[in-house]
Amino acid sequence: MKRSKTAVIIVLLIAVAGGAGFMWWNRSRSKPGAASNPYIPIEVRRGELSTDIYATGNVQTIRTVDVYPSKAGIVARVDVDEGTEVRAGDVLIRLERDELEVQQTEAEVRQKRENLASSEVALEKIRSLHAKGAATEKELRSAESDVLQAKESYNAAALKLDRLVTKASDSVIWAPISGVVSSVKATVGAGVSTSNPVAVITDLSDVVVRVTVDEYDIGSVEVGQGAEVVMDALDDRKYAGNVCFVGKIGQNQSGVVVFNVDIRLDNPTQDVRPGMSAEASIMVDRVENALIVPNSVLETRRGETVARIYNADGSVQLRPVIVGLATDGGTEIVDGLNLGDMVAVPNPRAVSSNEDQGSAGREPEQGMPGMMPGMPGEAPTGVPGMGGPSGGFAPPQR
Repeated sequence: MKRSKTAVIIVLLIAVAGGAGFMWWNRSRSKPGAASNPYIPIEVRRGELSTDIYATGNVQTIRTVDVYPSKAGIVARVDVDEGTEVRAGDVLIRLERDELEVQQTEAEVRQKRENLASSEVALEKIRSLHAKGAATEKELRSAESDVLQAKESYNAAALKLDRLVTKASDSVIWAPISGVVSSVKATVGAGVSTSNPVAVITDLSDVVVRVTVDEYDIGSVEVGQGAEVVMDALDDRKYAGNVCFVGKIGQNQSGVVVFNVDIRLDNPTQDVRPGMSAEASIMVDRVENALIVPNSVLETRRGETVARIYNADGSVQLRPVIVGLATDGGTEIVDGLNLGDMVAVPNPRAVSSNEDQGSAGREPEQGMPGMMPGMPGEAPTGVPGMGGPSGGFAPPQR
């Protein structure tokens, strides 16, 4: 009898303890706060999605002009140094006239002109004699050849004189474009010729950011794609641009094959200088005005993509959807959802709370009464037999 009473007391104690435990569990679930709900409702929104390729490189100029003198001569003065900013038409170098060479060339031209005139007179006499039968065909051909050689010799001497500095305008070498003098190849007292450049000018207003893209991504890059460029040296200032060149020949860099890609900036500022390091994000694919949901609301079930829908009563159900562009920042919904629909995102605080309970050695709550539909381990409302959130979603592309 005593043993029976003890058993009854133990049963009553177990019942009381169980009831108290259930009341604590139920009360903890009804407490306000995000951690009490395994899901957070998020509204389906519209926006822009894009997939990017990130690459690094530096600023480069694409327009560099070699400056050649129009006349040969001796350098009298150099008005610019390396790094000097110039405008088109500015004087770079002045030449002096080499009087001795000019005089010698002028005398040579006069002599060649006289030789040509004498050859032409001789040819006319031979032609007259040949017409009368007094000169042979060979003599006629020889006289014609003498005239041709005299003419070529005269033209060469005249061209030489024309290339020499003979007047004031010949003594000035002008800047053909605006930019910065990147090289000066003339010194005072040295001679210059028309075949060698005396300076190099770089146009800083026409610059590109040249980045390298590896062989796995280059197939997705096309001319015209938008890009955003950040300059480390300019306090991470952002510049918009477009891809203007995609290289066709790869280069091996540390065992990786890369291709050059040029990005032309829309509005480069004056402090963007050649050689500066830059980071670029090339927009490979873009969808504007797309219906966007967080990636964590999507699951793949039996080969079909579904989204977790958050109902007004707090329950969660699955709905089939068709997805489009998928990015790290969200996924485009092509069909299955509407603007303003509420989707269910896993509550990280609830997950953390469940992990803490598990680490304390507590038993799972799956068997406890009052479980809300949509909790992990139970079928969401409207989809019998399906489990809770899955972390293995990989939305297919359109």
